[in-house]
Amino acid sequence: MRQTLTTKLRQQLAITPELKQSLHLLQISSLELRAEIQHAIETNPLLEHESELLETDAHDPGNDIAESSTEPDTSDETELADTLVRETLPQELPVDTVWEDTWIDAAPRPASSAAQDVEFPPQATARSLTDDLLWQLQTSRIAEEDRGIAAAIIYSINEDGWLIEPLSEILPSIAGSPVEAARAEAVLKIVQSFEPSGVGARSLGECLSLQLAEVPEGAAGRILALDLVENHLALLAGPDISVISAATGASEHEAKRALGLILSMSPRPGQSLAYAEDTYQTPDVVVRKFEGSWRVELNREAWPSLGINPHYQRMIERGSKTDDNVYLKDKLIEARWFLRGLRGRSDTLLRVASEIVASQRRFLEQGPSALVPMVLQDVADALGMHESTISRVTANKYMQTPHGLFELKYFFPPAFVATDGSQVSSVAIRARIQTLVREENPMRPLSDAAIMKMLAAEGISVARRTIAKYREALKIPSSSARKVR
Repeated sequence: MRQTLTTKLRQQLAITPELKQSLHLLQISSLELRAEIQHAIETNPLLEHESELLETDAHDPGNDIAESSTEPDTSDETELADTLVRETLPQELPVDTVWEDTWIDAAPRPASSAAQDVEFPPQATARSLTDDLLWQLQTSRIAEEDRGIAAAIIYSINEDGWLIEPLSEILPSIAGSPVEAARAEAVLKIVQSFEPSGVGARSLGECLSLQLAEVPEGAAGRILALDLVENHLALLAGPDISVISAATGASEHEAKRALGLILSMSPRPGQSLAYAEDTYQTPDVVVRKFEGSWRVELNREAWPSLGINPHYQRMIERGSKTDDNVYLKDKLIEARWFLRGLRGRSDTLLRVASEIVASQRRFLEQGPSALVPMVLQDVADALGMHESTISRVTANKYMQTPHGLFELKYFFPPAFVATDGSQVSSVAIRARIQTLVREENPMRPLSDAAIMKMLAAEGISVARRTIAKYREALKIPSSSARKVR
């Protein structure tokens, strides 16, 4: 066996620390990003919050001299950063991502001049039902002298949305002149008009009545339902259609309609699912309608803005070879990489979110039932990115929409193929199941098999076990538990 020396030429990618940092910033949540930013500020003296940089510029007399003369020459540091880019970054990245997906050297795109003139309302960052109600109080047109009364009422509402203390006990806690009972009742009515519907009720009957009052007047069963919750609440404990019919003089058909309407109401409005979703997450992007089109914006409140300390930057420009200056140059390069990674994260997140909104316009207009099937590859192809990059961006990121707060992955539901060849999303099927259950006969509720057949008649082929899984996810009881006897 002969031993020989051969030379082979091959390309190999080396994942640099800077690239690893970029990929890491791309996939973490806004809460984790805050921690990363705080750690970077603590370990790098050149990084500071923008608010601190403004204070530094205002109190630094050297700034006036620099501004009155020519701009400082930053060619050395720019050349230093560019050299580092050329030496450490390969021409091609692995299939996992590409350079344009991760590092965006350009500054964020400015908004259009028309959009800059519009002042959008601040985002509600409620952490509890009380905070949410207080925010609604601030934005309401209630008289200034009644705001103290309304706030006292709100602080007496528990997590279920019920007013747990009588008004007679709440009024003495309000500073100032005595409050008349009639005036307190009028302010309570205003609070009860807040969201969620039914909040501020003092009894189950009042809670259901407040919700039924928002049902359109022409809705079948509305008048009888209001009569039942206000005057015959005891009949609803073990609902018997014949007894309800005899007590109210309504036909059994009308009683069924009214009872079905009542059962669709929530006895604990403060514990609604939509409110629970918005409680613990901060949106990364916000979608609003502006002049007839949907506008996607980054939520700048989700993470702080950073900049480079100008004082240390001027020290580097002196070009001394001291150990301190060499240290600061290294930290300058590190700071530039971190800021570039943040810009890349923001730009990529905005591009992905904009593409999602462009594909899911029907959802924004009509709600979850109009969500169309979509996969990560669809967005990747549209933006010229790799699927794994889209997966990183959509993980642990949230979008605030007119229909609530949703994780970006929510907009990629699995698809079911209808008999006509079209695709239907799993979210739309869940919404359809909710509608069928809401409209069912309480005396003969629909079983999972019956729902499966009804969907099949509409051209949607779904297995019975899938119907059961979706029903349980929607917290809908079984047909035997829903049956009114």
